[in-house]
Amino acid sequence: TRRLAHGGYKRYFYSHPKPLREQFAVSRKRLETVGKRALVFIDTNVYLDFYRINLPNYRSLLEYMGNIREHIFVSAMIRNECERNRLSAYEQGNQLQDGKAAIALGRVNPHHSDDPTAIDELNKEIRSFQQEVSRKSKDFHRRISEEHNRNLRAILHGEDDVSRALEPIFCKAALETEDQLARARKRKEYGQPPGKKNDPLGDQLTWEQLLDYCKGCDLIFLVSRDDDYFEYIEKQPYLRSTLFRELRERGVSEANCFTDVASFFKAFKDADVVPHGSLPAKEVVEAAQKEVEESSAEEQEWRQSVHYKRRALEQYLAMKRLGEAGLGGEIVGGFPSVCPRAADGLHRVGAVSAKPSRFYTGWTMQGPCSLCGELIDTGEPYDD
Repeated sequence: TRRLAHGGYKRYFYSHPKPLREQFAVSRKRLETVGKRALVFIDTNVYLDFYRINLPNYRSLLEYMGNIREHIFVSAMIRNECERNRLSAYEQGNQLQDGKAAIALGRVNPHHSDDPTAIDELNKEIRSFQQEVSRKSKDFHRRISEEHNRNLRAILHGEDDVSRALEPIFCKAALETEDQLARARKRKEYGQPPGKKNDPLGDQLTWEQLLDYCKGCDLIFLVSRDDDYFEYIEKQPYLRSTLFRELRERGVSEANCFTDVASFFKAFKDADVVPHGSLPAKEVVEAAQKEVEESSAEEQEWRQSVHYKRRALEQYLAMKRLGEAGLGGEIVGGFPSVCPRAADGLHRVGAVSAKPSRFYTGWTMQGPCSLCGELIDTGEPYDD
């Protein structure tokens, strides 16, 4: 098939009768991409989504990633970050409630002169029903908690389904060289993307390794939810100009950007890089994309809910009290959001960097929530 990539062989191939061409099942588009080397880069946050989310069709795409592992570049840094954060990612996406079930059935009080016996019986049934619901709720909570603990132990030791599926990909993780490490440090000092000022040396090192690895590639697919890599035009991600220039200097002519695996597989299949039999069917990809869209719509609905606004106000008042106690800056307007993916409404913020604040005077330390990706202002003043 590789030999058919050359023009003379294409002409020879298409000179044969149509049944013979159909027997080989090689399309003209496939012929044009044969011989091209495609590279796939998947960021840590996308791998961690498979531990975090509970979307069955989306999670089913994981098994197909192993089929294209020869095209996937993974650094030792990404592998280590996944191993380090996979347990917390699962906990963030699978939080248990307190085990209590509230039933909105109150006691009925008689306000008429008829025999109240029927009302007394009804109140007894209500109490009995509420007790039964509470008992079953506690029992379900106990059983769910046991299953969660089994999952946590499996993830901790890398014996869960996600870790096993990723092992064929991660086993070929590329170690950095001294030269790549030196270039990554220089990139961080110069403030070149990717990576943040106050983060450990991670994204910079992975990118320098990727630049060396992609030499000779014609096209590259990047999947990430990290804004350090992408700019957005009408919600469509595009690689930052600096990063794209560096790829072009190494011979890459096309960079395709995605924020989820479902969108990536759709484009990867359309590119005819590998045989379609090793990729998920169109129906599977479309079902996964629908799950992602519905999940995003649920988040938007949550953001409009009264419960969400009450949580936001509570968080705002708590931050205001910190400011009055001298532990934060002066609040100048508005109040921060709460996390739509957290049962307690609290954001999980890891690495932070200094940015101009929307809620306080001056600059504060801010960072993305690892659950919903929203940029969160911690209120901690930036003194540098």
